[in-house]
Amino acid sequence: MGILSAVFGTAKNTDKIVDGAVKGIDKLVFTNEEKAEYQAKAADWFLRYLEASQPQNVSRRLIAVVVSAVWAFYSVLTAIVGLLELYLGGGTTVGAEFLAGTGIKLVLPSFGLIVSFYFIKHMISAAKT
Repeated sequence: MGILSAVFGTAKNTDKIVDGAVKGIDKLVFTNEEKAEYQAKAADWFLRYLEASQPQNVSRRLIAVVVSAVWAFYSVLTAIVGLLELYLGGGTTVGAEFLAGTGIKLVLPSFGLIVSFYFIKHMISAAKT
């Protein structure tokens, strides 16, 4: 019995090891209830952050308007270049395809990110009620 108690320790130590293992395994499983609780905490934190940063709303609006104007200008420019290429360039649309590809890769993600950041407070508030 001396060797076993030396390896495994006392019953108290064994209980601590078993409790630690059970808690560790429990932390590995993320249930739907825990996910919902975590998402609710994250939404509450984000709403508190937005309330704390309320004075920055004017800046957010300005940034959203500027980015929207850039996106609209880029879209109109792509359409104009495409039409000019079709009618004046013999039916090729290389420049318009380049502008469209660049717009999709560069302008659209920035536009989506900034506009979603501007409107996300309203979306979270509506989802909570």
